[in-house]
Amino acid sequence: MVLFPKSSVSPILCLALLSGFFSLNIKAVAGQRSPLSPLGDREPLILSQDLPEESIDPALAAQFQANAESFVDYLFAANYDQAWEYLGPVTQSENPPRVLMRKNRAFLKRVGDFQRRLDSRVNGNVVAVSLEFAKVTDSMILIFDENAKIIGIDFPRAE
Repeated sequence: MVLFPKSSVSPILCLALLSGFFSLNIKAVAGQRSPLSPLGDREPLILSQDLPEESIDPALAAQFQANAESFVDYLFAANYDQAWEYLGPVTQSENPPRVLMRKNRAFLKRVGDFQRRLDSRVNGNVVAVSLEFAKVTDSMILIFDENAKIIGIDFPRAE
């Protein structure tokens, strides 16, 4: 389940942002169209797992990581009002606390009860938080703006 504001991030940009955390190796051949992203006459976008980690100010990276971990802790403790405070303005307007509650409950029905947060990693403005649920262990991806507010969330998929 992906939670991005309707007007914020394109799917191609999302793949580029997330490529550092997944074993993506999507290489389109010139002249062919990818089923993931119709390119038309443009040159294909090449993503690889070998992309270097993005370098940012260590204090900002630490803030992203702390905010990601706090958001996850509040979300899965059912403290939706506090979790909501970590979202950017557009994401907040599209996901008030009652919507966060509904989405989280639907998500937990698929993956089972939340067990624990395992760790987190920062790459630029993207934080991957490893989470353990009753049915799956996976990473939640959070994308931050320059004010350390969450502008996009990609929830783990149930297996």
